[in-house]
Amino acid sequence: MSGIAGIVHLDRSPIDVRTLQRMTDAMTHRGPDGAGTWVDGPAGLGHRMLRTTPEALHERQPLCDESGQVCLVLDGRVDNREELGKALEPKGATLRDCTDAELVLKSYLQWGEEAPVRILGDFAFAVWDGRHHALFCARDVFGIRPFNYYCGGNFVLIASELHQLFHDPRVKKVPNEGMVAEYLSGQITHCEETLWEGILRLPAAHYMWVRPGGIEKRRYWDFDLSKEIRYKTDEEYANHFLDLFREAVRCRLRSCGPIGSYLSGGLDSSSVSVIASELLREQGRTQPLDTFSLVFPGMSCDESQYIQATVEHAGLRSHLSPPVPPSMDYYHEQASLYQDFPGWPNGGAMMALPIQEGLRQAGTRVMLTGLGGNECVEGSSTHFEELAREGKFLELVRTAKSDAPLWGSPWWRLVLDYGVRPNIPSPVKRVLRPLRPRRRQFRWLAPEFQERTALLHRAQAFAAPPGATPVQQAMHSCFYSGWKVHAHEGDDRDSAFLGIDCRHPFFDRRLAEFAFALPERQRSHSGLVKIVLRNAMQGRLPEPVIRRRVQADFTPVFASTVNAMDGQEPFSGAAITERGWILPSELSSSLQKARAGDSDHLWTLWAAFGIEIWYQWVLMPFVG
Repeated sequence: MSGIAGIVHLDRSPIDVRTLQRMTDAMTHRGPDGAGTWVDGPAGLGHRMLRTTPEALHERQPLCDESGQVCLVLDGRVDNREELGKALEPKGATLRDCTDAELVLKSYLQWGEEAPVRILGDFAFAVWDGRHHALFCARDVFGIRPFNYYCGGNFVLIASELHQLFHDPRVKKVPNEGMVAEYLSGQITHCEETLWEGILRLPAAHYMWVRPGGIEKRRYWDFDLSKEIRYKTDEEYANHFLDLFREAVRCRLRSCGPIGSYLSGGLDSSSVSVIASELLREQGRTQPLDTFSLVFPGMSCDESQYIQATVEHAGLRSHLSPPVPPSMDYYHEQASLYQDFPGWPNGGAMMALPIQEGLRQAGTRVMLTGLGGNECVEGSSTHFEELAREGKFLELVRTAKSDAPLWGSPWWRLVLDYGVRPNIPSPVKRVLRPLRPRRRQFRWLAPEFQERTALLHRAQAFAAPPGATPVQQAMHSCFYSGWKVHAHEGDDRDSAFLGIDCRHPFFDRRLAEFAFALPERQRSHSGLVKIVLRNAMQGRLPEPVIRRRVQADFTPVFASTVNAMDGQEPFSGAAITERGWILPSELSSSLQKARAGDSDHLWTLWAAFGIEIWYQWVLMPFVG
């Protein structure tokens, strides 16, 4: 976890060093261990350092090559260090200190724009190449590390966090109504746009060239859908998966201090924690792995029994904390600091702040998580179709109810959309189509606002392509959706706020490539998901965790937070109503339903409140 900043003048005029320094200072929370800037006429790069690996203890950034003409800033971690080093040696590359930053810089010098595909890990980096007066930038394949930029015609700015860009007075605060509409509709689809006009994200698995002739972006990696893995037995699949999983965890254990693991009690985080503990013991560590968990006594989402079972089974050391929901002041501060959407009640603030003291006492800066398990090994919707096709409707309903929290949809819609509709013969669909009532789209958004932002088109433009297979649909929703971009950047922001480097073994390219080349029955079958993971972890996890069919649903926590803040100013929606974005009567109706226990509107309700906070605390002071 670090932070980057940069300014490039395409007309070759010198940059303002003070602006670069302000952009770098604005992200001190991302890198309290060191700061550096580098300037060469029309280009300047800034860096903040959080040291979490042994190599980082003597790493200095920005980092130049021997000629001084090529300079790099990196926020990230290289997981295939040995492989990269061996590939660079025959090319004559000389490694001075073998830091991650040097490996990335030497990879660029050797392979140019082909370098990112050779690097495994979470990263966002920029290289100023003075030999060609060009800036090369790249982001990791899943977009774990953030990368924002602004193109002003004859200049380009880059930053880890978008608020840094406003420290250049040439960047104006103009709201991007298209993205505002996506938030308010609960359908975040765009992967590049932000809430501000002109401020964009570099998409995951993309590189970007910035040259006097303009900006060029390209995807450098994607899943190979022609790849198939076929074994004769479940055991062979499980063994191969386990080998990759262990390696994904192992390469994320590289740390210069104590390592911790978030343990929710679910299958994914339990698997990561147990494998990490196993590997650390193999490396000679005698102390048990520290795990950190939130517990919710008396609530349906409490997973204490599964946490305790895993801790006892694997010999882990457990740190339990109750949640402490943030006050409205917290969300005001987040919006003001980041100049962005303030976050969600079930996000990192509620999940991480209560255990911050435990992390500090343990001296833990590196945390493993189970994020990515749902995306990589859960499977697609075909298990709903199978159950409906086999006439197992009771099991279909039971499975849909258990999966609803994972899909973020009501259980009855899962049954209808993925169980019933796919099995209706086409001639019957044609007969029924005219009889279907038309649902009112985005009912609380003002019609003029919807039309002005082309909201319906935006929602459809980023949908899975027609005729997409179940696997392609799963890939699209898990890796190419605007929601995933938003989620990754929210996780990164919360981790940076706490000074923690979160690492996600399931978001390992090798593991994901293997998982999506599996037969679907190894991912989901007859209502049970993550088949290959369950088989791989047999004997390593306690049976109650292995057999779990239902993940915790944090809707009650979400609802309690909304109810606790009900009546406070953002819940009126006054500012965004005055702006002409929403219909106050519809917002009021949805709020009344939420008070009555209807959870279907919670996400869009909070989106409206979050945008209201952003507008009041970021835009209105600026306009005023």
